[in-house]
Amino acid sequence: MKRLIIGTFLLFFSVVSIAAVLLLSGAISGERIKPYIVDGVRQYAGYQLQVNGAINYQLLPAPHIQVYDIQLQPETPSIAQTEEKTDQPLFVAVEQIDLYISLIDLLKGKIVVDRLKLNQPVIRMQDSKSWETQILSDRLSKSAKSESKAPSSKEGSLYQVRNIEIKGGDLKYGQGSAMQHITDINFKLAQNLLPTHFDTTLSFSLNKEPYSANAKLDIQDLAAKIIGVDGQFSAVNKQAKSSVAGIMSWADGLSYQGELSLDYVLPKQGSTGSDNRLSYKSMVSLAQEVDAKSYALKAQNSQISYGGYKYEVDLEGQVLGKALAQLSFEVVSNLDANVRLKDSVARILGNIDAKNKLTISRDKDINFTSDLKLLDAAYALSYVQEYQKPPRVNLSGKRLDLSSLYKKREVVARDSVSLFDVYLEKGQDHFHDIVMGYIKDLPAMPAGSWHVQLGEIVQAQRKITDFKLDAQTKASGVVRIDGLSATYLDSNQFKVSGLVDATDKSESYDLNLALSINDPQAIATYLPTSKTGVYLDLLGDNGNYNWDGHIDVDGGRLSVKALHKEQLPKDYVSLLTLDFDLKKFSVLSKLPAFQDALRDFNLNGAAQLEARIGLLKDKSVQLDYMRGKVNKTTLDINGKTRFIGQKSEYSVQVKADELHYTPPLKQAATKKTAMMTEWSHKDVKLPVASDLVAAVDFSIDRFYLNKDKIEALTGKLAIANMNLTLSDLSAKAFSGVFTGRSTYKANDARNLDFAVSMQNVNSAALVETINAHKKPSFIEGVLQFDVTGQSAGRSSSALVYGLNGSGKLSGNSITLNGIDLAKIGHTMRIDTKLEQNLRALDDVMNSAMKKGHTVFDKVDLPYKIVSGVVKIDKGLFESADFDLLVNGTIALTNKTVDLRNTITFKGAGSEGMPAVSFTVKGPLNAPAKDFASQIVQEFLKNKISRKLNNALNTVLQDLLKTESPKAAPVAVPAADNDNQITPPESEDVTGGWAEPTEQTQPSKDQDKVLEILDPAQLLLRQILGQ
Repeated sequence: MKRLIIGTFLLFFSVVSIAAVLLLSGAISGERIKPYIVDGVRQYAGYQLQVNGAINYQLLPAPHIQVYDIQLQPETPSIAQTEEKTDQPLFVAVEQIDLYISLIDLLKGKIVVDRLKLNQPVIRMQDSKSWETQILSDRLSKSAKSESKAPSSKEGSLYQVRNIEIKGGDLKYGQGSAMQHITDINFKLAQNLLPTHFDTTLSFSLNKEPYSANAKLDIQDLAAKIIGVDGQFSAVNKQAKSSVAGIMSWADGLSYQGELSLDYVLPKQGSTGSDNRLSYKSMVSLAQEVDAKSYALKAQNSQISYGGYKYEVDLEGQVLGKALAQLSFEVVSNLDANVRLKDSVARILGNIDAKNKLTISRDKDINFTSDLKLLDAAYALSYVQEYQKPPRVNLSGKRLDLSSLYKKREVVARDSVSLFDVYLEKGQDHFHDIVMGYIKDLPAMPAGSWHVQLGEIVQAQRKITDFKLDAQTKASGVVRIDGLSATYLDSNQFKVSGLVDATDKSESYDLNLALSINDPQAIATYLPTSKTGVYLDLLGDNGNYNWDGHIDVDGGRLSVKALHKEQLPKDYVSLLTLDFDLKKFSVLSKLPAFQDALRDFNLNGAAQLEARIGLLKDKSVQLDYMRGKVNKTTLDINGKTRFIGQKSEYSVQVKADELHYTPPLKQAATKKTAMMTEWSHKDVKLPVASDLVAAVDFSIDRFYLNKDKIEALTGKLAIANMNLTLSDLSAKAFSGVFTGRSTYKANDARNLDFAVSMQNVNSAALVETINAHKKPSFIEGVLQFDVTGQSAGRSSSALVYGLNGSGKLSGNSITLNGIDLAKIGHTMRIDTKLEQNLRALDDVMNSAMKKGHTVFDKVDLPYKIVSGVVKIDKGLFESADFDLLVNGTIALTNKTVDLRNTITFKGAGSEGMPAVSFTVKGPLNAPAKDFASQIVQEFLKNKISRKLNNALNTVLQDLLKTESPKAAPVAVPAADNDNQITPPESEDVTGGWAEPTEQTQPSKDQDKVLEILDPAQLLLRQILGQ
């Protein structure tokens, strides 16, 4: 380098000095001097000089020489040309040279150049030896020897230059594709106030990037070969700057000692959020080795800072030897105590301890290796680059534990916020912005290929293993991810591939993400248990984005597409479209409530649905639609959800063509356990959140309860402040119409209020449904049923015991099965011998109370509910031949019944027939019927009363006739309804039909017996029908 600088100076100075001596001496004119100049340059430097333009000069007021259009190239082979047998290695052309000579110094016998100006010089140079001819090399060697013997002096030189200026220079250095083209070269060297002080400025462009430098030179002792340097250099639009301040010497080889600083503004923002400036400061010692084949380099007390990061660096090695550089250096993080790190990149950059080796060969191949300690783990890093080829970067390690950073340095705390809450707050654009933010924060990386392999990455309780990254980077900022893969939760895998463009103001991404989840439930309990694949295609830039993908689970697929803001309807900030094509709808979630609902409503089948869900500007979620088919049910759902603070409000409309509901099977209870079952004292827990506000309008064309069809089922369900209100409930079922409402306030009051109405209902179908079609209905006909009630309580027991209300059951042409009141009445009308009536009634009651049926023309059964007990007062079943009056209670509290029933016969032949009472008593599921004994007792009492009165009257009359035929008859009260009713011919005395008999008069033998018998005996025989 020293020989290059000195040789170039001697070359140009020889040309102009020869011309100056000849011209200024007046010995020859400009045109005639050209041959002398050409010959002098050939002999002095071994160059062929061609002067194509004029040579002008003037002596006063100051000697000034101008030379136009010169060309210069080695006449004899250069050293490089001789050694490497190359073509012409050097060519120089200058459009104009201006030389100003100091007249005063010239009169003193010195040549002092006040100013040397080269206008638009052009230089073509193959390498650093291209300028050095053999003649010039020998001359330099002799000059060096003579300088070493000369005494130290600042003014002893025969030649001196005060100012040099180069304007519009152009330099091409190198060959072929390795050629460097430097343009717009402008250089000034100006003497300062002192003869040995110079100011220099330099500017040029390399690869269209501008560079500039300025320096102050202090030639302290030229003879001792010592120069003081204080200068600055800037490049790439002043983004890169360097400065030096030290002493340069070439007495015992070229050396430098002093300060060196570098300052570079990176195109990406630093991860700490401060500036993005990379700075280097160090005390540098550069000394030529004894063999003069290399230089020893040491950098002590070095400091590197990048953004908020600081590093200490110790460096030593050799440069410009067999290799351009062979360095060993250690880098250790040295952050200030108050620095707060905010993300994973910051944690890594803020905790580096690395021992490094760097080798740059003469062919400019780079080999860098590092034993890296990061967060208490060891890694191996290598960087290999062959000249003009992309570098290869390899990083490997067993473990990266991000959690260990928290033990070393404070990290900016972040509130734990769910992704759903973030989505509601900022919309899907926010997630796109996050990706773009990471891209914009990517540190500048050189072009090359990257291979990263880590055994595991751990943060808190989360861990991923087998992390691998293969990527290609370009200097423009484009990153091509050939493969990024890892395993998480032991067996699940994710893979990423695609392109990331980090070019400033042109950031974009085109990524493919694939996740294979073997057991989704291990991530969240509500997720499916089947192996699931998630595939996303993410495309976006600074303007728009397109995100879509699909989820494959258990042979089905859920497709998702996110619309970007240019595609959104008015008032929307996010919008997703979903397509469901599932073999089983139940694979979406394994939540027990979800699974139970699908099972009970028969929705656990194939699902083909489409949906669109969006986020509005008022932070509400709008379900535009969810429509399609699940199993045999066609659904159409839409609604809106608003989120206010921690509360959420839902408004949903649900329509279905048909829905099948099958109640879950319960273990059958025995009569004994059923009787003993008590109401629960546990608090009623509703399956809704305490802050839920919801309004659900539902409309179902056909609702199947088991096999029973309910049509046109509509209603509204409202939930607010733990209050549930069911209103406008309406349905068509069992040939009738149902309406109802209900409200349950599940707050502190726990109030219940309800009303139900059933009109023109087929009672048999209703009862059979209630009994799950296990036995026939005990009632038939069309009923009307109304009930209203109120209660309060926290448990089912409290609600039942606190139930109060009223209602009415009514109907026409009602049939009660299992009782035949007509047959009972008919049998009670029979008046045969007493023992025959008793046997008939006993048989009839055994069958009539269990078989047959009774038809009532009208039913009117009002009731009240008091403290959980249904009280029936004067409930009436009416028919043409009899009425049934019902009184009593049905206790819901202890699940028992106690009814007192009275049968009153009417119509033809019923005059004087007694009212018959019977009870229904016991547990609700198995009450005891005490019909036969009570009816027999009533019948027997009335029958004996009638027979006794008749017999007494007959006996007394007979006795009176015997004792006193002329006496007046004794008045005996007649018995009520002592008519003799002959049963039909077909019925016998045991309850069947028998032949008719006639009333016979006593025979003469009987009269004789009566005369002998005691009157008491006669009375008993009459009573007993003997």
